[in-house]
Amino acid sequence: MTHILELMRATKKTFVEFGGHAKAGGFTVRDTEVFFLEDRLVEAHERMLDGKIMNDELIVRADAEVIPEETTSAFLAKVEKLAPFGMHNDKPVFLLREVLVREISHFGKGKEHLKLRISSVSGNGTSIDAVTFFTKGSVARTAKILAAGSRVNMLAHLERDTFSPAYRSGRRGNPVRLRLLDIRLV
Repeated sequence: MTHILELMRATKKTFVEFGGHAKAGGFTVRDTEVFFLEDRLVEAHERMLDGKIMNDELIVRADAEVIPEETTSAFLAKVEKLAPFGMHNDKPVFLLREVLVREISHFGKGKEHLKLRISSVSGNGTSIDAVTFFTKGSVARTAKILAAGSRVNMLAHLERDTFSPAYRSGRRGNPVRLRLLDIRLV
């Protein structure tokens, strides 16, 4: 299933504006593109299915760019001051550009969840987990071809890892992780 807003984002230079949510969307088409709308949507959908949407689209969807070394508890505390998140106050989306995938694991009863351990390509020792639950869509397609050592661009939310043993025991503060939203090979 394709999210309508993702499809409209992938349809270049066709819409004046668009918006909506998972169940409905609205849009205004450029006068010069109205007769080509169906073709543009089909082309965009095919690119999405093929995983060939340009990494530049991740940049457009990001609120800010960070590196793994910046994803600290102190930074998360600053992000949390922007809460509560919801309608008209979306959770910030961060772009992590050209990061190195150190480890890949699948978890859950049916191995339907994905966990990546990532770091900067420089490999200065700082790494962070990125997780997604019920992996599907372009993330699932990319996950199938990922290998340790892959370089990727990713979009993610920053969050507390409330399932980690450190969090549960109260040791070492509250661990931070990334909630993976999208990922593309570089």
